[in-house]
Amino acid sequence: MMAENVQGPMDVSFDSRYTGTFDVRAKASTVQVLQSSASNNPTSSSSRSGTDNDGDDDDEGHELHFVDVSRERARGWIGDDRRPEEFDRHSLGRVQLINSLSPITLHLAQFQPPPATAIRR
Repeated sequence: MMAENVQGPMDVSFDSRYTGTFDVRAKASTVQVLQSSASNNPTSSSSRSGTDNDGDDDDEGHELHFVDVSRERARGWIGDDRRPEEFDRHSLGRVQLINSLSPITLHLAQFQPPPATAIRR
């Protein structure tokens, strides 16, 4: 997906099935890449590198990785620890968002396994 805008803010969301690269750039404004879980507790690119493992093996293979993070640009991928260069580039998703004068927010949903339920009879 590629989206380009000149003046208005951009707010784009992808569900937890998205795997691939992202490149978010604003010329005279700010960008944010947020990863949110089912509890809607967003984690911003400035506070989470995405490569740390908090012990939850269900998220393994679907993590947020940053290559470049600044006020006006965020670049990286969502997937496992292998860099996108190690894959056939045609098999990965690609998101590119460009804006000149307004902020951009990219929301990436974090993979959440289905809740375990117990049935009592």
